[in-house]
Amino acid sequence: VSSLPTVDDLPAGAADDRRGLEQTGVQSLIVIPLARGRQMLGALMFVTVRDPRAWPKDLVRRLQLLAEPFAGVLARQQAAAALETSEAFTRAVLAAPPGETAIIDGDGRIVQVNDAWAAATHPLTAVPAGASYVETCRSLIADGDPDAPAMLALDTSDLDGQQREGSLEHPSRRVDEDRWFEIRVRRLLQPAAGAAITRVGITPPKGAEARAKRQ
Repeated sequence: VSSLPTVDDLPAGAADDRRGLEQTGVQSLIVIPLARGRQMLGALMFVTVRDPRAWPKDLVRRLQLLAEPFAGVLARQQAAAALETSEAFTRAVLAAPPGETAIIDGDGRIVQVNDAWAAATHPLTAVPAGASYVETCRSLIADGDPDAPAMLALDTSDLDGQQREGSLEHPSRRVDEDRWFEIRVRRLLQPAAGAAITRVGITPPKGAEARAKRQ
């Protein structure tokens, strides 16, 4: 809580503040912080414009009680706005790229997938929402999956903040198919934590490269 019984109480170095208060006619003021726990939400300010006045402790306590409902309203509004923004952001991420896409949270658990991911059959993308993608990669490593170690390294480095984005290229598992795919992991900074995982086909360039290597 900060109070100013009169503008004359401002220190000498606050000449600009004093000039601004005088121009608006403020004679005295008190500022009550609006907070929820350690989160600062704003402040409630009371001013007098006729005469300076003191702000006794009893009045300060009553003003603090008055500020609590305002803090509650602000906290609910900010939480609702953050949820709406996060949901819109997630929808945009899922809809933007082609191919199979999933969103994982900061712990590596899949929170949402697009239709292509839900219909996928590849071991690295046939993971349902609610499952831990990180643990799935570890299980695939134990089963001898050749791509799972690199995929786990991509996930953990993105989630730990060591890198912003990484990719893994791999051929199709089908013996009668000459196709290549790219799995890209991109860390999400705001407003959601976690990462977006996308798998798309890159057949034309990689297919030609693979054929050239075989020849």
